[in-house]
Amino acid sequence: MSENIKIVRIFIGSPSGLEDERRAAREIVQEVNQAHSEHWGCQFKLVGWEDTIPGYQRPQSRINVDLDKCQYFVGILWNRWGTKPDLDDSGFTSGFEEEFCRARDLIAAGSMKDIALYFKAVDVPAGLEPGPEIKKVKDFRTQCIDEKRIFFRDFTETADFGDLIRSKVTEIGWREFEIHTPPEPGNSEAEQSPQENAGDKAPADAKFFDQKAIDFISVMSNRSRENEQINPHEVARFRLIAASLQRSGNDELYLGNHDANLIFRHRKEISLSFQESRALVDCGIVGFDHQNVPLWRWLIAMDTKNEPFKRVEILAIIGNTEERKNAIKLLQILGKTVPELMPYFTKEVVLTGWLDSEASNQIFDLAFQFLSYNGTREDVEIIEKIAADAPVDKKAKLDAIVASIKTRSSHEEALKFICASSVEKVPETFVDAIFSTPSALSTDVLALCVAAKSGGVRLRAVKLLIERGELAEAAAHNLLSDSNHQIRLLAVECLQVSDNPLPSDTVRTVLTIKKGGRGLGLLQSVETDATYYDCYLANRLKELDLDQLKERVSEAGVFNDKELFTLYGKFGKKLSDDIRVNLRNRFASMFEASVKKVEAIPGIKEDYRTQIYGIWDFYQKKLCSGALAALCGLKIRTDIGLVRATLDAIEIELSPELLAYLAKFGDWSDVVRIERLASPSSGGPGLLDFSYNTFANEKAVAIFEIGKSRIADLLNAELSLPIRKSLTKVFPRSVFVNLSNDTIIEELDKKDDEYRIIFSLRCVESLSKERIEKILDLYIERDTHRYYNSIHWLDLGASLSKKQASAIVRREMVRRSQ
Repeated sequence: MSENIKIVRIFIGSPSGLEDERRAAREIVQEVNQAHSEHWGCQFKLVGWEDTIPGYQRPQSRINVDLDKCQYFVGILWNRWGTKPDLDDSGFTSGFEEEFCRARDLIAAGSMKDIALYFKAVDVPAGLEPGPEIKKVKDFRTQCIDEKRIFFRDFTETADFGDLIRSKVTEIGWREFEIHTPPEPGNSEAEQSPQENAGDKAPADAKFFDQKAIDFISVMSNRSRENEQINPHEVARFRLIAASLQRSGNDELYLGNHDANLIFRHRKEISLSFQESRALVDCGIVGFDHQNVPLWRWLIAMDTKNEPFKRVEILAIIGNTEERKNAIKLLQILGKTVPELMPYFTKEVVLTGWLDSEASNQIFDLAFQFLSYNGTREDVEIIEKIAADAPVDKKAKLDAIVASIKTRSSHEEALKFICASSVEKVPETFVDAIFSTPSALSTDVLALCVAAKSGGVRLRAVKLLIERGELAEAAAHNLLSDSNHQIRLLAVECLQVSDNPLPSDTVRTVLTIKKGGRGLGLLQSVETDATYYDCYLANRLKELDLDQLKERVSEAGVFNDKELFTLYGKFGKKLSDDIRVNLRNRFASMFEASVKKVEAIPGIKEDYRTQIYGIWDFYQKKLCSGALAALCGLKIRTDIGLVRATLDAIEIELSPELLAYLAKFGDWSDVVRIERLASPSSGGPGLLDFSYNTFANEKAVAIFEIGKSRIADLLNAELSLPIRKSLTKVFPRSVFVNLSNDTIIEELDKKDDEYRIIFSLRCVESLSKERIEKILDLYIERDTHRYYNSIHWLDLGASLSKKQASAIVRREMVRRSQ
């Protein structure tokens, strides 16, 4: 054994009847010591009533002396609560209760670090009430659940307990000592060697602080109060040193955000110990949800064996809930695979801890995201094993993880798995990836997908089969009842060109979505959505020739815009003058002619004109929006004046054609016009393929095309926040390279959190490491207000290599879009 071995005492408490478990615990501790004591620099000593030296005190008092020397408490309970510890009125109903309460008090006092409890399953025959001893154990377990403060696990067999205690002791080992890090210079062997003392005196422990922390405390303690002032960052370092002490058993203590940023601001003036760097890393990991604490520099500072992210991996496995949550998020953007801490925390152990039925929903969901992007083929077998015993809802998500992993190796293999396992919820990102190369997908596999449970997979497969002319008529008929009405529309269109097209009333029924009804009983009415049926009708209109469409428009006038828009869309070049005339007078003439035509119908109400003009604004907006889209689709530069006049006169709905036209022919004056374009009020034949839920991105593309030669003006423009954020994503890297440092700092001071983060990430991706470090220094050295999340992400670019930082930015942008 090395002379630098530290003794860590673990007290084991239990009533009688658990001798096998106590014996197993001793064997496990001995096994762990043999395997890890040299590596960790510590040896575990299991202490229990068996070790108590006989004396004149009451037996429990002697046991308590040994308990007081321990840093950890492990309690085991089964079918007995135990007897009173002595005849005195101590208030405790059993020796175990006194030991547990004493351990809890030691934790509150700061001299013990953690408690773990294990409950062996009790088999109470059906119909029988548990005895008083068992009831006390059950009540105690319920108390532990309600308080949510004590770690506990259930087990059935002694072998299961052995696995649990091995896992816990191993966890303590990793938490107690600095992984893969040699002692700092200045820590002498004498200071670190264990001292086993007889009697009641506890052994002298290794030094609580690393040498650099000791040096700092020494310097500060020798300062004169009168002559030397303590600076704020020095106060922050005192708090950091306190936070660097082991936290188990105490209140969770992390350095505050302000103090962490104070220390970072003075990072070049101070030399921190490994222990302090680790505390800053832990603080950064816990605060990663808001990215308001520096992290990356301290991760690099902890790197001693080319493993700068080892601490992240450790906390993802054995951290508390908050540490594990954020560590898993970090592993995702770091591009890491499932971490391991061999020999006990294998991939299977880690994945089971993240994904099994006992895992918290938060950890499970984060592991789901992580594995969907970072999982490997090695993980598949373990995940499938966990899925076999998982509840239905979690099994569905586990199957989706496997499908996502398979997507990265073989698109066809992923599709076969999705079909065979009835995977319903496949993220759209992975559906896009699978169908990104349609030619690589065989028709046989696509035919399997027609029955897939995933709507996204079914839709893409049906589209491809129709394009290839391979969707059988029988299959198309089956799809008429599909839950996805877009698939129904494709099936109807497929049958439309067959020898047996569907009757029109059947088509209406198939494509009309019935929504929830209003009213009660016989008076209830059913609401419907005819969007897909309207698309079908629009497709039939497109099959008509010019004269047929003109006749339809003449009959309907402006009161049925579908015919008019189909006419303009299909024969826009021939009718461009018509379109311009109607746009110049905002369809007033055409509308008046339509009103007069209706008024001439016998029996029409006298107030018809008043009523119809009451909704004229709605019709005018709709007609001008559709006609303007058709005109812009012609891409004639000389129409720019008419386009602008229409936009200035009417609230126009945006369309792909209008945005493309303004991007091509517009100038700076059109930026505000693009900004105020309205969202489409309803779907239509061309609208299903246009992603209006992200219209800010579409507007940003057009605005950038107009303003790419005057970026400073774009940044100063009065743009809505969604467009401003989208612009930041649209900018090429050269834009950031050409911005001045002052301009960049101004953007890093914008009020919106998300905007600052996106801007910071794009800077890290686009600028050299040296320039990012310069901007970071300028930003934090100012006396004005600073935003911590801007500092957090600039630190990424300043601390990591360019290749590492850019890869992290790409993954973080993906993670933020989920």
